[in-house]
Amino acid sequence: MSHRFILFVTMLCLAVSAFAEVRWGQVELAFFRVRTEDGRMVELPTKGVVLPFRMERIKARHSSQARPPVASLSQPVFPQAQLVYKNNIGTNYFYPGGSSALDDINILPAGNGEWWYDLTLGVHTEFGNSVKIMNRQLGWQTFVSGRGNGVQAFDNLVFDVGWVFQPGQFPAGDWTYTIPIHNYWAQIPNNEKPRVPNGLIYFAQEWRAYHIFGNGAFLEGDFSPMFSGDGEPTVGSSSDTFWYDWDPTDGIFAETEQDFFGGPPNQANFLMTLTTAASGVTDVVRPTSVTRVRGMANGGNVGSFHFVDQNYYKVNKGITVNSSEAPIQIVAEGFSPSASLTSLALDIVTQVNTPGLQQRVELFNFATNQYVLIDQRAAPTTDTRYTIGAPGAPNDYVDVPNGNVVRMKISFKQIGPTAFSNWGCRIDLGNWLATHP
Repeated sequence: MSHRFILFVTMLCLAVSAFAEVRWGQVELAFFRVRTEDGRMVELPTKGVVLPFRMERIKARHSSQARPPVASLSQPVFPQAQLVYKNNIGTNYFYPGGSSALDDINILPAGNGEWWYDLTLGVHTEFGNSVKIMNRQLGWQTFVSGRGNGVQAFDNLVFDVGWVFQPGQFPAGDWTYTIPIHNYWAQIPNNEKPRVPNGLIYFAQEWRAYHIFGNGAFLEGDFSPMFSGDGEPTVGSSSDTFWYDWDPTDGIFAETEQDFFGGPPNQANFLMTLTTAASGVTDVVRPTSVTRVRGMANGGNVGSFHFVDQNYYKVNKGITVNSSEAPIQIVAEGFSPSASLTSLALDIVTQVNTPGLQQRVELFNFATNQYVLIDQRAAPTTDTRYTIGAPGAPNDYVDVPNGNVVRMKISFKQIGPTAFSNWGCRIDLGNWLATHP
């Protein structure tokens, strides 16, 4: 990594303060270009559009301190808006002088084709702004390798939006800011609202000077997008890599401008939370049965999966037939409220009693008659919540002939040194989130 991109780290203060600095303001919409489902790029009306926004200062601590446990235990937001991506888990990074960056954002299937509702991002500013500035956001659907240096590596632009902030709205420091995009959709007639193709989006943030005729110069050395890298996203997913625009005068992201922050726990994923407009009804499906395929029971029952209440389903490692098997394998089943789902996700809280373990989460695909791996990561040593979407067609995970059965499997396996030979896991939540018309 170039010295230009030496990692700067700021950390969230996990002690909640009653005196957190929260500000409210207004943001102007300079332009809003979006691709419709039929492939047309349309320019939506933005004259006179002003939206409220909220910002909150991020507290920091020195990066040499040990990282504290981080838990994400709040309920997903349904049905007013659907939480489809979240990565805000405790450690924030920026690279100095970098006012432009791009990250891959893979949102839950529930958000595909839906209007974006609320968007929260993070920014670091050295000096703040004494004049108007622009936060430009762009999204592409396709990465094309092989084009080399100096050539844009991303195709199929989905949206291009310019938000204009007023002088003095961003004092020096680290901030999160939330823009309620749904307030803009409320001003657009229903027949003009485009259904934005979402799914995997290569999302770019640019901080620029404001110019009445379009984009101004990049705010190099002052405004930088923020990353949250203390683990993987808790809702949705993103690879541990990003693209930087080393030459902001050309305004492109080439494949040679790809980088990362050294790997876990410093992962290169934007600090970002995204909700979309709700589509249909989302039901929480609680397991009706739990089976230990491998492992020794240590407490709990099927009710332990139903709520976040510290009533844990506990299993210690068991005997396996061969070394490739996971010594803990837990299968849960429930019943979907519908045979026609628009999306399916898992909402789980897990914990293990030692580092050195791997956690795998799988859903059974009844169309192919096999399990599908939907998440694999280092198992957390503190209660940690994940909302993980089912890939592909959600109805493939419903056994319609047998009463709409749905099935999950959670497994744990040793991949490194452990503190205990008789290690184990605790599960405090294991439900499906089934969205249907």
